Amino acid sequence: MRREIIKGVWTKEELTCPECGWVAQNPNGLRGHRQFKHGVRPSGAQLPLQKQDRLVFESALKQLEQQLDQRLEPIEAAIEQLRELNSKLLGQAKLLDGYAEQGNGNAKQLNRLTKTSDQLVNQVNAVTERVERQAGTILTLKGRQDEAEAADAGELCPKCHKPIAEHTYSLGSLSRDVCPE
Repeated sequence: MRREIIKGVWTKEELTCPECGWVAQNPNGLRGHRQFKHGVRPSGAQLPLQKQDRLVFESALKQLEQQLDQRLEPIEAAIEQLRELNSKLLGQAKLLDGYAEQGNGNAKQLNRLTKTSDQLVNQVNAVTERVERQAGTILTLKGRQDEAEAADAGELCPKCHKPIAEHTYSLGSLSRDVCPE
């Protein structure tokens, strides 16, 4: 009976190394494995890592890095696409700024043209007023001249009954009204 207690029955979980998953045949084998492979002593003092343990940790670290790289690849691709879209948006924003500046330039040019056309309209109105005044003066003078001509045309020769204006003859420096009949 004493032999059964010493030998004992251990489960696989109880004989599995918590650091690396190695399964021992008995508790002393697990204790020795943990002491020499992982530097774990039953008293709690730690041994320096052995070369093989470093290789195990490096291998696990490389696997973890590969998994992270695989997960980061789509994220990096998405970031690159976002950068491209951002650069396109910046280009479009610059184009819009250029169009806005061009529109502002066109608006300024339209304002200058409007002012120039207003000035031209004012000048044309001033010229029109002057022409109308001069036309009125001309018509007034023309009306006086017409009255004078009508008066001259209205005088008829008492002998031949033709306008007197047709009877004027010049003789050198003298002009006389003489009826040809």
